[in-house]
Amino acid sequence: MGGVSASLAMLGDIQIAEPNARIGFAGARVVEQTIYLANPRGFCAGVDRAIEIVERAIEKHGPPIYVRHEVVHNKYVVKNLKNKGAIFVDEISEVPSGSVVIYSAHGVSQVVRKETNDISAIIYDATCPLVTKVILIGHAGHPEVEGTLGQATENNNITLVESTSDVEKIDLQKDRDISFTTQTTLSVDDTNEIVDALKVKFPNIQSPKKSDICYATQNRQDSVKEVIKHSQILIVIGSKNSSNSNRLKEIADNKDKPSYLIDGPEDIDNEWLDGISSIGITAGASAPEILVQEVVSFLMSNGGSEVIELGGAEESLMKKYDIYGIGAAIVDTEVIVSDSFLSDNEIGKGLMTLVDEERQKYLIDSLTTQRIPVKMSCGGSACNSVVAASQFGSATFFSGKVADDEVGVFFAKDLNKSGVEFHQVEPSNGVTGASLELSYREVDEKALANSDWLYIEGYVVTDDQRTSVARDAMKFAKQNGVKTSLSLSDPFVVEVFSENIKTIIGDDGLDLIFCNGDEARSFTGTHTIEAAAEELKKYAKTFAITRGPGGSLVFDGTRLIQTAGVMASAVDTNGAGDMFAGSFLFALGQGKDFGWAADFANAASSRVKPLMSVKKSLV
Repeated sequence: MGGVSASLAMLGDIQIAEPNARIGFAGARVVEQTIYLANPRGFCAGVDRAIEIVERAIEKHGPPIYVRHEVVHNKYVVKNLKNKGAIFVDEISEVPSGSVVIYSAHGVSQVVRKETNDISAIIYDATCPLVTKVILIGHAGHPEVEGTLGQATENNNITLVESTSDVEKIDLQKDRDISFTTQTTLSVDDTNEIVDALKVKFPNIQSPKKSDICYATQNRQDSVKEVIKHSQILIVIGSKNSSNSNRLKEIADNKDKPSYLIDGPEDIDNEWLDGISSIGITAGASAPEILVQEVVSFLMSNGGSEVIELGGAEESLMKKYDIYGIGAAIVDTEVIVSDSFLSDNEIGKGLMTLVDEERQKYLIDSLTTQRIPVKMSCGGSACNSVVAASQFGSATFFSGKVADDEVGVFFAKDLNKSGVEFHQVEPSNGVTGASLELSYREVDEKALANSDWLYIEGYVVTDDQRTSVARDAMKFAKQNGVKTSLSLSDPFVVEVFSENIKTIIGDDGLDLIFCNGDEARSFTGTHTIEAAAEELKKYAKTFAITRGPGGSLVFDGTRLIQTAGVMASAVDTNGAGDMFAGSFLFALGQGKDFGWAADFANAASSRVKPLMSVKKSLV
């Protein structure tokens, strides 16, 4: 037990009566008190993130901004944000059209999301990543539960379970695909009995992945159990409507220890402290540390002699990502055009044609004038790969540069719809998809450090600024134990910018390189796939070379594995390489070996249909 002692404040004319007692101002006998602080306590990472989003939105847009429900369940926090310009509403109908709207940490339903889109609001989603994860274990009426239930669709029903008796009432066939998740403010201890009942009734039920479980509640409950071993009473700092704060109080109640739930020091009744020599203090996941310190200061000036902080579980960002992607944020505009349109505008058929901002605008205006049907979706090489992985079930994060324009807003929304988290960064001036300079501030180091894989597209090497960002991201990933991967992306890019690619790879190499046969030969300066494979071993521990109809050649660190291709009818295979990389990384994340991963990725990439985006190809 590690302790931190605070000095005793001497206030007024206090006389020492006996070794363990003091005489207070009113002449009452006050026993010296040891204060035990629970750790961890207070803000969890999800609450920190939600408050930061609200504060940054106010800073960017100015007040007022509108928050759907209390962003977190704490009076102090809500009052502080109100003073800064936040307006908390229960219904979107209370929000003026075009306003800034923030979803609370508890999440919202699909209905609320549609209502917000209908009023053309600027949306910031502060939903805790672990809320948006199906049998649901939780309390009816809790905002998080309502938000999760609101994700239900006609094909994906969600059943709320509050007790073991509710489990008995579930009418589902045992051979159906069933999974369960839990309200994040319930600990593992809170739900164990219900989970056991579910597993008995549905032996094949799927549990949430470890990375999808919020341990903040469990950690705080464990720390309280330790604190009450040393304390006569427990003071919990948190609001009355905070579910997890009430659970902390109940732990002490169940041990027959007096416990009190307070908003701040002004709620403390001196009678609670009469004859008490040891006091435990903790705080709910929505209570800021400043309230803890104010309570400690109050107690130290009213009999406290020492503060001891008990050690507990260390906490980091609560969500883990399978893949963190970095690349260009591009909106794919898919159209059916004639050969004459391509000829008139000097666009090579079946090839990628790079255009500047002025020509991009000209081409889009030409399509609009001719009233050619347009289909849009978030795109870009790395974006396509993380979207593909997300569609299969990976937890993914993407960083790219967007402008403060309609296309940038569309990109962020469509990416989120695809199940990929996007960094919370202020948009830049310019045009999304053209003339935007990626900087290292677009890299979320917390999210990257909590990822299994970093995946970067080769197109970032086409200028020195983006190359330096990719180099620094790779370096950070290596320092934090994150596996590194790079796609060479394009034969032209490899031929012209091979030195920049080597800068990103670094002297110590990467964990995995993706490339096709042409890229492999061009990068290594060889003439055969076999020779290129040998040279690639100098740059990466493993690699995957796609060969179109010839399947793929992968190296798992010890052996080369040739896998067969899958027949496909597509005449335009743009995006197949992106699909291969995303599918391959997904398979590795599932613990599959390189041979299995390559076969899976071959099959997935064969389904990239002509004139269809990667995510649509999975339908």
